[in-house]
Amino acid sequence: MQNLQNIQLREALSNLNNLSESYIDTIISNYLNDVKLKTWESKGWPTTFPNYKMSKIALHAFTRVLARDIDQRADGQKIYVNCVHPGYVQTDMTDNYGNRTPQQGAEYILRVASLLLKIVLLDNTSMRTKSMNFDIYMWKLCIQMFYLMCICLFCMHFWQLY
Repeated sequence: MQNLQNIQLREALSNLNNLSESYIDTIISNYLNDVKLKTWESKGWPTTFPNYKMSKIALHAFTRVLARDIDQRADGQKIYVNCVHPGYVQTDMTDNYGNRTPQQGAEYILRVASLLLKIVLLDNTSMRTKSMNFDIYMWKLCIQMFYLMCICLFCMHFWQLY
């Protein structure tokens, strides 16, 4: 969020109680409109790599909304939501100046994902007391992770379009 000079926008995106998918869509639409009008710099949007940074800001906000909405589920099931940044990776986008190789970036993501799996496995005891099938639980968790990957792909696609 430190990439947003617009303090009101930063505060609005930080307030999880008022954050929603439609609000995030509105913010992105406003950003795209400002880019088309060439007024984005004066409106407090990121000034370096703005499309990339806005895609990450949107991804982070969507992740927080998803985590909040899943946490408020009536069925009491625990589903963990996370968003991972692989770090400054040596890719074409960074002109290979990153401090991590693509393999190291991928390993970091896998390490975070395996930590999530360990948390789920440790919580297996409480799931048994609810008579919940662990395989079904893991399938639901995979669906949520797939949803997050789709958001990531959307953001990558968004970044390439503009």
